[in-house]
Amino acid sequence: MPRLIIQRGKEHRVRAGHLWVYRNEVDRISSTARDGQPVDILDSRRRFLARGLLNRQSGITARIYTYQKEDMDETLLASRLERAVDLRESCGIDLNLVRLVSSEGDMLPGLVVDRYGNVMVVQFLTPGMDARRDALVSLMVERFDPAAVFERSNVPSRQAEGLSSAQGLLYGSLPDPVEVEEDGVRFRVDVGNGQKTGLFLDQRENRMLTRNLARGKKCLDMCCYTGGFGIHALKGGALEATGVDISGEAISMARVNAEINGLSEHYRTVEANAFDYFRQAERRGESYDLVCLDPPSFARAKRSLPSASSGYKELNLRALKLLSDGGILVTCCCSYSASPGLFLKIVTEAAADAGRVLVLINEGTQSLDHPVLPAHPETRYLKCLILRAWRR
Repeated sequence: MPRLIIQRGKEHRVRAGHLWVYRNEVDRISSTARDGQPVDILDSRRRFLARGLLNRQSGITARIYTYQKEDMDETLLASRLERAVDLRESCGIDLNLVRLVSSEGDMLPGLVVDRYGNVMVVQFLTPGMDARRDALVSLMVERFDPAAVFERSNVPSRQAEGLSSAQGLLYGSLPDPVEVEEDGVRFRVDVGNGQKTGLFLDQRENRMLTRNLARGKKCLDMCCYTGGFGIHALKGGALEATGVDISGEAISMARVNAEINGLSEHYRTVEANAFDYFRQAERRGESYDLVCLDPPSFARAKRSLPSASSGYKELNLRALKLLSDGGILVTCCCSYSASPGLFLKIVTEAAADAGRVLVLINEGTQSLDHPVLPAHPETRYLKCLILRAWRR
C-alpha cells in the first residue's frame, strides 16, 4: 500500500481523531500513490495511524476513512452504507426523507446521499468518491430500489479538489413532480436546480421547534428558500407568514408549496434582498411576532470571518428591530468557521444595540441525519438559536 508520512510533531490531530491531513503536514508520499486511491497514513516513526483517500491537488491531501488496513472496495462501501442506515433508523428518522450519507459524518468522505421518497440525489465531492460512483450507484439501486438516482456534483468545492462540475441522471427516470412530506407538510423538491440537493434537510428539527411556537403569531421567514420555516409556522397555527428571498425561482417554489398545503390565503412572498427588505420594513413601521433568519453562509473560510461577523450582526439587528415585544427570533448560521459561542455572542451584541433582552429558548444544530463527530468539528456546522426578545 502506498504511504503518506506526516511530519514530526504534526500527528496530534490525526491521533485525536480528526479525519483530514493537510498539505502542510505532509513529509512525503510514495511515488506509487495515485490521487483518489487509498494510502496508509504513518507518523514520522513510520507507525500506522489510519488509511485515507489521497488527493494531492487539494489542500486536504488525505481524508481518513478507516483506522484499519482495509481497502475502499464494494464490501466496505456496502458496510458503511448499512451503518449509516442503522444510525438513522436507531434515531427514529424517516428513511423516505433523509440524508442517508453525510460525508465525513458517516466515514465516507466526499459522499452525500439525500433521499426524497423514491428519488436519491447524490454528490461525489472528492476524487476518491468520484472514482467509485458506479459502484456506489449500484449499491444504492440494489439496497433501495429507487425510481431515479440523480447527481448534483455541481458545487464549487469540486474545483478545489481538481474535479469539474457534474450533474445529471445516473439511473432510472425522475418523477414529475418530486414531492415529499415532512411532518405533515408537503414540499415540492427541485432536485435538478434547487439549492443543495433541493431541500434543506438539516433544518428539519429546527422547523418543528419553530412550528410549535408559532400559534397566533405573525411570521416573517427571511431567506425563506422554498418556504420551509414559514409554511411550518402556518401549520402550527401562525396567523400569517411572509416569505422573503432574493431568488425568484425559490419564491415561485415557496408559493407552490403554500398552495399544495392549502395555505396560500395566509402566505405572502416577496422577492428581495434581506438587508433591503429589513430597512424598508422598518421605515414602513412593520412588526412581527416571529422572525426566522436562515441566510446563506457569509464565511466560507476563516479569513472572511470578520466581515461575515459584521454581516450576521447587521442582519440580526435588523430582525430584532422588527420584533414585537416578547417576540421570537429563530436565527441560523451555517458558516462552520463561526463557532456556536461566537454566533451567540454576535446575536447578543445585536440585541444590545437593538435595545432588547434575550431569553434563550433553544440552542440547536443540524438534524440527526447529519451526524457530528466530536473529534472532527467540521462536521458540526449549523447553529440555530431560538430566542424570546423583550424590549429594555
